[in-house]
Amino acid sequence: MPAARSTPEVLSCPAKLFLTGEYAALWGGPALVAAVPARGFGLELAPVSGSRHVHAFAPGSPAARLIERAGTLSEGRALEFRFRDPWAGRGGWGASTAQFLLARAALALAVAAPARAVETICFKSPSDGADCGENQTNCFSPASDLGMAEVLRAWREYRWCVSAQPRARFSEWVAAGAPTVPAAWLPSGADVCAQAAGGVIRFELDASGDARVERAGRASFESSGARLLMFSATGQAGRKVVTHEHLASLAGLGDPTQAPSPAARISVAARVCLTAWGAGPEAFGRAAGAFARTLAEQGLEHEAARADREAFERLPGVLGAKGCGALLADAFWVLARDEAAARAALELARERGLEPVSGLAP
Repeated sequence: MPAARSTPEVLSCPAKLFLTGEYAALWGGPALVAAVPARGFGLELAPVSGSRHVHAFAPGSPAARLIERAGTLSEGRALEFRFRDPWAGRGGWGASTAQFLLARAALALAVAAPARAVETICFKSPSDGADCGENQTNCFSPASDLGMAEVLRAWREYRWCVSAQPRARFSEWVAAGAPTVPAAWLPSGADVCAQAAGGVIRFELDASGDARVERAGRASFESSGARLLMFSATGQAGRKVVTHEHLASLAGLGDPTQAPSPAARISVAARVCLTAWGAGPEAFGRAAGAFARTLAEQGLEHEAARADREAFERLPGVLGAKGCGALLADAFWVLARDEAAARAALELARERGLEPVSGLAP
């Protein structure tokens, strides 16, 4: 049995940014999501007396639910979880999903013996001969650079932690009368996948309701000298959206499989962005702008985010601009043609109260 730890350990997790695909990802449509290592989240683990882990995560949050499943521990195995948020709670950069991933890694470090993982949920596919939700041991193992199989395992566990229906599909929710959150509008978990995998990922759900995650690779425009600038927007007064309350209002978008419903139009616009990601800076900028305007047509772009987008679109050398997150209000990115355009965009951002953030993961 390993010796109990006497000094704190620190785990880290990148932030995230939806480049495109907000809302579409909720019902399984495609999204491009980036891990942002600048100002990453941290979790300090310190030994604590007692038989249960100690944490300050919100009751009912995915991280809290995961820790509660650890149950009673043997003496010397309990830890205190101290979350570090460099964004000071301003939101929009994946704090809740970072808490979940960090707690998951911490539980793997806190096992009673090397061969036995903390009891958790097994999310094998039906073809593996196991039902979702079956209690298992050794369901995950810690890794600093997660392979895609482990990323998907983390995603399935996250979906269970936010709802007992990890494989529920949007069409099934509509057929059931679109019940309220969390059963109807689960967080997509695309951010979990990006933060676990690193880099930029392509995310969508397959026909079974399971996630399909691929690395998007470096965008073709990186070699052209174009610059992708990221900004925090929540410093602007009145801009932060309460995500879970907002999700509860979305049933009116209709079934995304039935054109020409608003949801179907959003999904089509999101898929165009996936193709444009590898087609050059002008193509991606146009596609992202069209996606933002599609959301605006459905009342899904915050007034301040729209004003910012239109201001940057008028700036010479800006190829695209878009808000991110719920109502596109949490963060903002700008695609500049060259260094001169990037400098002009940074100046305009300062005038508009947007805080620069650097460090898009490769």
